Amino acid sequence: MFLGRLCAWILLAAAAVLASADAVMAFSPHPYERIATADMWLLLVGSTPEIGRWAALGEWPAWVLPGLLGTALLFACRTSRRRRRRAFND
Repeated sequence: MFLGRLCAWILLAAAAVLASADAVMAFSPHPYERIATADMWLLLVGSTPEIGRWAALGEWPAWVLPGLLGTALLFACRTSRRRRRRAFND
C-alpha cells in the first residue's frame, strides 16, 4: 500500500517536471518542439521503442503517460475507510 502510493507520487512528480519543461520550451524564442513519450523512452532506455500497433503512444506529450499511470496507481492504492455498522437500537 505504502510502496504503491510512493511510486504514484514519484510518477506524478515526474509528470509535473516534464510538463513544466514542456511549458518552458513552449515559451522559448526557438521553434517549439514538444517532448514526446518516444523521446522520453529513448532517454531512459537508450533505444528506440518498438511499439508496433501502439505507435500513437509515442506521439503523446511526455507528461501524459506518467501522469495517467501515477493517478491510476494513487487511486488503486488509496487507503480505505472502514465503515461502522449501526445497531438497530440506536
